[in-house]
Amino acid sequence: MMKVKLNGVEKSIAEKSSLKMLIDDYLKGKEPKGIAAALNGNIVPKTTWETTGLEENDSIEIVHAVQGG
Repeated sequence: MMKVKLNGVEKSIAEKSSLKMLIDDYLKGKEPKGIAAALNGNIVPKTTWETTGLEENDSIEIVHAVQGG
């Protein structure tokens, strides 16, 4: 296991986890529409979530786009 920060909260995840695996766990089966992810302050394109590996002490921010006015 390794520790990362997800939206500012420390979380234990399996070693060799990908960003997609973390997002899927975070969304708990919901569709990842309107989701953006940043890894250590850098936006990660959705097309690379599956191949983006996570490392000990990484900081991940997941945000939802919200409509309204």
